[in-house]
Amino acid sequence: MDHFVQESYFRFIFENSLDAILLMNPEGKVCRANMAACEMFQRVEEELLGICWDEMADYDDPNLQTVLRKREEKGWVRAEISLLRKDGTKFPADCTSAIFKDYEGKGWTAVLIRDLTVSVEVNDSQLKTEEETRYFASYDYVTGILNRRAFLQKLKIEMKRAGRKEKPLCLILADLDHFKQVNDEFGHLKGDEVLRQSARCMGKNLRPCDILGRFGGDEFIMCLPDTDIKAAAAVAERLREQIEKMELIHDGKKFSITASFGVTHGLFSSEEELDVFISRTDNNMYRAKMQRNSVFASEGERK
Repeated sequence: MDHFVQESYFRFIFENSLDAILLMNPEGKVCRANMAACEMFQRVEEELLGICWDEMADYDDPNLQTVLRKREEKGWVRAEISLLRKDGTKFPADCTSAIFKDYEGKGWTAVLIRDLTVSVEVNDSQLKTEEETRYFASYDYVTGILNRRAFLQKLKIEMKRAGRKEKPLCLILADLDHFKQVNDEFGHLKGDEVLRQSARCMGKNLRPCDILGRFGGDEFIMCLPDTDIKAAAAVAERLREQIEKMELIHDGKKFSITASFGVTHGLFSSEEELDVFISRTDNNMYRAKMQRNSVFASEGERK
């Protein structure tokens, strides 16, 4: 490759590179800057020519001095550092800096810079998406409490713990009475609001160790560790009262709802399956719904 072809080749790269390229003379001042560098630092080439690295580097960056020292020791360095635009805004950059000597033995510096702002934004967006995916894999979209899948996973753990430690464990299944009527009369958005308020009401009246989830539709399910049937029935009765007292408003008019609760204790001495445990609780809730706005416990005790 002759000198003319070499020069044309490197000029093409210099002018068309999407990364910023700076050539700094032995005095440490910019003597050439490509278009990408001008756009990156918000300066025309005439503004960049003659300025020192100090005017572009973010000296608040704790990595900067280490990077400069490594470049002096090794003759080149590649690192992520913070740089400054003309308006003073900082931006993350992947910077490759290499020192080379001319025919007189003087040290020049070539700097290749890639703006990582977009990469950081993409990474942040990906992290946010991943966080949202993890969240909605475990939490109900409408109410913000555990969804059925996540609740059952936690219930399995509590059932094993209760069986291992021979501790009492109770399950409560609640169903909002005539909830279909709320959707039919006021619309599904109001129905969603009622579900959210009901979830908040139940959550406020449970202990931190209790587990609350949306079982589906207008049904809520609660796991009460270290709780016998009598105490669990009392909790269900308190929840029933609080749901009935909720102040609900639509178009300036107040309305109320009620809920029915089924309560069951675990039979872990017989290694009861999770599905059977839930089925017994569901049967008790069905008995409660026969009367509406009531609580039915597994021994047949009514509150």
